Amino acid sequence: MYEFLHPWAFIGLILPFFILLFIPRINGIKTSIRSAMLPYIMKSIERKSHTDSSMKFWIAIYIVWCLWITAIAAPVYHPEPEYELKERRNILLATDISASMDTRDWKDEKNNSPISRLDAVKNIIKDFTKMRKGDRLAKMSFASEAFITVPFTNDADALLKIQENEQTGMAGLTTSLGNAIGVALEHFKSDSIAKRVMIIFTDGLDTGDGVSPLAMAQLAAKDSVHIYTVALGSPNEGFNNVDHDLLELIASETGGKAFKATQIKDLDMVTEEISHTEPMIYKIKKEQPQEVLFHIPLCAAVIWISICMFYFVIYKRNE
Repeated sequence: MYEFLHPWAFIGLILPFFILLFIPRINGIKTSIRSAMLPYIMKSIERKSHTDSSMKFWIAIYIVWCLWITAIAAPVYHPEPEYELKERRNILLATDISASMDTRDWKDEKNNSPISRLDAVKNIIKDFTKMRKGDRLAKMSFASEAFITVPFTNDADALLKIQENEQTGMAGLTTSLGNAIGVALEHFKSDSIAKRVMIIFTDGLDTGDGVSPLAMAQLAAKDSVHIYTVALGSPNEGFNNVDHDLLELIASETGGKAFKATQIKDLDMVTEEISHTEPMIYKIKKEQPQEVLFHIPLCAAVIWISICMFYFVIYKRNE
């Protein structure tokens, strides 16, 4: 986009007309122009004093004046801003593998057979990784203890292969959310990517024998980690084994969101909403510095003066 920083300068375009109207000429043209080159021009005009030549001369002078005024108005060009695409987030997928996750109270709609909560989470993680090809993913398993099974990687296939080996009871029988978040924060510190997301799939109550989940959530908020919690439960028995208030506090403290899932369809909706909230591609607007263009009318004025000198001083004199 082009613009003038000092558009008020264009008022100067009418200044010569006011001078002609309100300031009398003294001794004609000889006393009105005082530059080193104009004595030659004056002699030429005296020899060629007819009206047509005089009009051409004043038109040429006014064109130079217009170019000078345009330079004073400071024309600039603003390039269109560039947009840098960012396609990478660090997403840590934390799966509860306590004993209750082996409960087979969900139904796999593909083959109409019972499926454990852990297997349902594995399937939804498989679909989720296909949606996040630009992100770096990590995998965590937790129960009484928490450990990273796959560090941050772009190789989603490797993550899914290792995930298949997850079994309930490998990290204890109870649930410690505080330990899980604490281990996750340590792992996030190993990478410099600023966009950090943690998704926790759990069906159990925090045992309270580890670090405080809420205290860890507050630390996560300071480290700009968004935590999304997904409470898993039975459609028949409800969510008696899940502390929904705690999961909602963890999510809200970090700028995430808490979800509830009683069937596989709910998990599909959860991952879709998370993908919408944490888009894979986002833009950063980068303003470009403006280009100053005042030198263009100045150069044009110099060229035009050279042409006029040749025409009035040399060409006309030799006619």
